[in-house]
Amino acid sequence: MATITQEQLDSFKAELPNDQRLQALTRPQLLSNTDDGKIDWPDLTSGQEKPVSLSAGAPLTPCQMAVGSVVFDVIALALGASAMRASASPAAIEAVGRAARPVLSQIEQVIARMAAPGATNREIATGVLDILRLIYKGGALGAVIEAFLGTLTWYEMVLYAVSATATIVLAVTTGGTAFIALVVLEVTGLGVLVNDSVKAVQACQAA
Repeated sequence: MATITQEQLDSFKAELPNDQRLQALTRPQLLSNTDDGKIDWPDLTSGQEKPVSLSAGAPLTPCQMAVGSVVFDVIALALGASAMRASASPAAIEAVGRAARPVLSQIEQVIARMAAPGATNREIATGVLDILRLIYKGGALGAVIEAFLGTLTWYEMVLYAVSATATIVLAVTTGGTAFIALVVLEVTGLGVLVNDSVKAVQACQAA
């Protein structure tokens, strides 16, 4: 079970510079409120402490909702958070879709490649990395991670968000070879991703 460093906490804070509560948080405060900062992605499930908070704006279209589902899959795959995906509610998926709205149309193009007949696991894993890069370069990473973890308590959300940011930033700012190799091994998660990708293509074609 990993914990987080001061550098990693600062990196997540940089993703959400206008969150005053987050900016005031110190690492000792975070650790003291999260069982010494213990992190266990494989067993993390969607909590029930508070309802998912949906950002303002127009409701997602069926196409955007389907793309949001793929984004949720991608984040879960990147973090090894299979239990989070299995326990996700429609509201949680919608929250992630709303957070990723600035880059959804670009993500849709990557999804079409992943859903193509004959796409290999490596090609799909490369698509996972491409989607993460779009989210990161589009300035939506902090919001997407916060939405992904939105049903946890605030301190738990921050702890896991710090870990998630460190993992994803490392993947998208390097060649990504090691990351892709790890994702290829997530056979079950890839199956869910491909299924949701096909549904997203169908929903967007029907729009």
